[in-house]
Amino acid sequence: RPRRDGLVETDASCGAMADAFALARRCVLHLDLDSFFLAVHKRRDPTLPLESKPVVLYQFQDVICANRRAKALGVQKHMRPREARALVEPHGLVIHAFCRDWPGPRVRYGPYTAASREFFDALADALRAATGGGAAIERGSIDEAYVELAMMPQDPAAF
Repeated sequence: RPRRDGLVETDASCGAMADAFALARRCVLHLDLDSFFLAVHKRRDPTLPLESKPVVLYQFQDVICANRRAKALGVQKHMRPREARALVEPHGLVIHAFCRDWPGPRVRYGPYTAASREFFDALADALRAATGGGAAIERGSIDEAYVELAMMPQDPAAF
């Protein structure tokens, strides 16, 4: 059944949908990098215990990223850092995003944007190699992409 937004509703099973995608050989992937901001910090500080302790990153009194251990304790995005600290201490860490002092305390986005560019460049290279150039990438945010594959690779392991 056609919807207003142009999509089609169906009562078909997932298998039938997969068959339809296989026939069309077209697909849209949504990629969202888990704990992107903490991964950038880990590159700068390899001692950051992301695998062994709950770790929370915040800016402007707002949690922007938490690793899986912190999420398991109840930490959520947009929570106040003091609330997150109460959930993860005494064993976890609550750290501030990279910042600069002048003019006034501001987040320093340079390390994050550089890592994002690296990700999008690597994604474009991998898709070019896997599809022969038959993919369109749309940036959703600094760590999120939508990829439309006009021609899916024969071998899904190509990714």
